Amino acid sequence: MPPVAVDVFAALAHPGRLTVFKALVSAGDEGLPAGKIAELTDIVPQTLSGYLNSLTAAKLATSRREGRRIIYGCNRDFLTQIMLYFVSTCSNGNEDVIAPLAAKLTLPV
Repeated sequence: MPPVAVDVFAALAHPGRLTVFKALVSAGDEGLPAGKIAELTDIVPQTLSGYLNSLTAAKLATSRREGRRIIYGCNRDFLTQIMLYFVSTCSNGNEDVIAPLAAKLTLPV
């Protein structure tokens, strides 16, 4: 398994980080400022910062500056790639398994 895949599993293996990731995925393309993520997840800012750093290091989250705020979002392109990688690897490259998932992942959201 490539190191990137291990990083993804490690980042999502913690319940708090998984909760933050779910919030980012649910937020869609707009993303969320850290304060809103803290409010939605009931995670204190210091802990949230560490979770966001871990998710960003694993390429699952992105950040952008809007004025004085930092907006966090899900790295959807990477998420699509890593999901296809997992399915491809687990199915030994079986196109009958991969193709339907690939088609669904490329549909506009």
